[in-house]
Formats: sequence, structure tokens, C-alpha cells
Amino acid sequence: MTCNTELYPLGREERFFLKKEATCGVFVKPVSADAMKILSSSMGYGQERVNRDDKDATTRDRRERLSRREEMPWGAESYFIPSGSAGVLPDMSDALEAAFGQVANDYTTITYSFNQTQHPPSLQIAREESRVSEEVMNGCRVDELTLSGSGGDEVKCSFSGHGTAHNASHRAHFGTTDGVNNRIQLTEAGDYELFEADTVVALLKPDGTYEDNGGAGYHIDSVDQALNRLTLAAGEIPPALTTLPVCPWLPAETTVGSPALAIIGSVTLDGVEVPVMSWSITVRNNLKVINDEFGSSGPSDMLAMIRDVEGNLALRLRRDQAIHYAKSKSYTGRNLIITWGSLTTGGRRCRFLAPNIEFTVPEIEVPQEEEVTISMDFVALQNAVANDSATLTID
Repeated sequence: MTCNTELYPLGREERFFLKKEATCGVFVKPVSADAMKILSSSMGYGQERVNRDDKDATTRDRRERLSRREEMPWGAESYFIPSGSAGVLPDMSDALEAAFGQVANDYTTITYSFNQTQHPPSLQIAREESRVSEEVMNGCRVDELTLSGSGGDEVKCSFSGHGTAHNASHRAHFGTTDGVNNRIQLTEAGDYELFEADTVVALLKPDGTYEDNGGAGYHIDSVDQALNRLTLAAGEIPPALTTLPVCPWLPAETTVGSPALAIIGSVTLDGVEVPVMSWSITVRNNLKVINDEFGSSGPSDMLAMIRDVEGNLALRLRRDQAIHYAKSKSYTGRNLIITWGSLTTGGRRCRFLAPNIEFTVPEIEVPQEEEVTISMDFVALQNAVANDSATLTID
């Protein structure tokens, strides 16, 4: 038996790009500054297929299946990584803005806050592995953001939601260009099936370098099935090249910052520090996906309903902390500030501020022999003005 020498897309070589869309659902080629370091990601495409169920006296076999609605969920998890420089947006800024609704930057403090919009910012996300596989999703919105930290782990954040378009391309055997037209002629029959529009490709040259349009790659505008050919965006004309592998392409990554450490930080309630073991915050935009309109196959829009901001603090029920259990029974509004990354300004101090949270009365958890703990769930409520239940700042 001979060894398989085919290329595999490797998860360790995944590169992830995320950017705010100028026009919802419209593809724009990713650039280096759109890169974002992640721990994991998911990009899904599904279309419901159902059996045709009309009666037939001639057979017991299923004869046909019918297409219904498309769904395109996505998600990503990463360390929380500030830029490390005051007033410089983090790589994940567009995702945070999409979760909260708006961002303000006075070049000292970056503030993510809520607003009243029906249409939160939309995102384009793309990922590519080993120049073998690439996916692009457009019209993506952040339905849920979770921030979490503990004494034994770095602060992490995760984003999830849905998109309105999904396209994928994969490495083809060979392609040829004529240096005159904006197209790549695929040489292996049927290779057109490996490509979809609104993805990016480059050609692998014999010396191991890429013909990549000056690092930007070539945008596939359409796929000609009959001619087994890729039509590129207007004006994108590769030089004349013969029988070179056609590869998925995303540009070189440019990222900034290092993960914010959980060993530097604090949690305060009403201005008094609380020694928590762990904390978590979840922002749910409760987006209504418009995916039921006659004459269309997939979602056309998403509308923001009433948001929920919830969280949890886990702490030991030592004598001086029992007051927090007692206060939870009176449903008293509390002022919560969680700080991580740094205790001083300079571009690494990250803070979640919720001026009016209400705790649910927790169960007192009594183990066999170790210390008694409480896990306190809370809800963040409007405080003084509309949409002020929580903010996230980096300074």
C-alpha cells in the first residue's frame, strides 16, 4: 500500500478574518487588517430537504426530495485580546460593536455600548486552512456574546449568530490563464464544482510562491459550469500561466495585542471588591431571523428584539461575603464592575460595567468537606437612561 500524498486542510493552520460590512450581505475581499486570532470557529450551511409525500400506486420507493429553507449559523471563540495601545481598536472590535450596537473612541477610552437600533452592524467572516479549503459568510450578525474569566484561566469571549449567505471554495488540480481576460480556465473536468462565487483564489507557481494579485488574491465573481471556468472580478487579470494549482486564498494576517490575563483584575459590587472564583456575562440580542418570505430560499434580514444581559458570579460563602447572599433576597439593585488585563490605563485595562444588576437568590452549595460556595446568577437592568444596562470599555 502506498502512502497518500494528498494535501489536508489542518485546523492548526486556520486563518480567520472578520470585518464590518459597508452594505449588509455584499462581499468585499478581506485585507490583512481584518484578521483576528481565534481558538475555534464554526461556519455552517444547511438546507432543509423533505420527502415528496403524494400518493403513488406503482411504487413504495421515495421518488423525490424537495428543498425548503436555508440556515447559516456561525460562531467563534477567542482570548479577549486588547490592542495594548490606548485608543487603538482590538482586532475583535467589529464583532464587539456588532454585539453591543455601537462603539465610541476618544483615543484614550474605547467604549462599546447599547443602542436602540433594529439592525445591529452586520459582518463578513472568512476562514481558510492550508490553502486547501475556504469559507466566506456574509450578512452575519452577533446574536450572542459571552465573556468569561476565572482565577485559573485567561479571559475568553465567544460570538455566535446567523448569516444570510455562505460560499466555499476548495483547491483544484490545475488552471490556466491567458493574461488577457479576467478568468481562470480549469483543466480537470468537473473542477468547477469545487468553487463558488464571492471567494478568493490564487495560483501556486512551480517555485512554491503564489500568483496572488499582489497579495490580495483574485475574487471569483461567477462560476461557468458549462465551460468549467472561473470568471474573476472586473479588472482582475492574472498573467499568462499554464496548468497551475488553483488554491483558496486569504491574505497575510496583521494582528495586534496579547491575551488579557485573568490573574490581573478585580470584581466589585457597589465599589467593594469581591473575591470571586469565576464570572461570566452573556449578551443576547434575541435576533429574529426573517426566513419565511415566499419566493426566497434563505434569510433576508434579522431584527433585534428586547436584549437580555445576564451573568454569574461564583464565590465562597465566607463570613464577610455572606452579605451578598442576604442582599439577593431583597432584590436590591447592585453596581457591578469587572476589570481584567490591567488595573491601570494604557490600552490593556478592560472593564465590564453594569450599574444596576439584580441577583437571583442562589442555592447554598454544601460539599462533603470543602468550603461552602454560592453561584449567583444576575440580570442587568436599565439604570438611569435608555439602553444603559451595560458597557464594555478598554483604556
